[in-house]
Amino acid sequence: MKDIDGSSTPTLLCIVGPPAVGKMTVGNAIANRTGYKLFHNHLSVEPVLRFFDFGTEPFGRS
Repeated sequence: MKDIDGSSTPTLLCIVGPPAVGKMTVGNAIANRTGYKLFHNHLSVEPVLRFFDFGTEPFGRS
């Protein structure tokens, strides 16, 4: 896939901020305008929450 500028160099865009300020909304808007794929932490965190409560030792163990 080509980037916005026509190059084929992969692009990683990170959006950071405090909880509930609209990071997902901004990420979705960027993905819609650019064709970039959106990967958000919910894709990795939500499945784990079925087995381990957030903030517990097993949840954070790597």
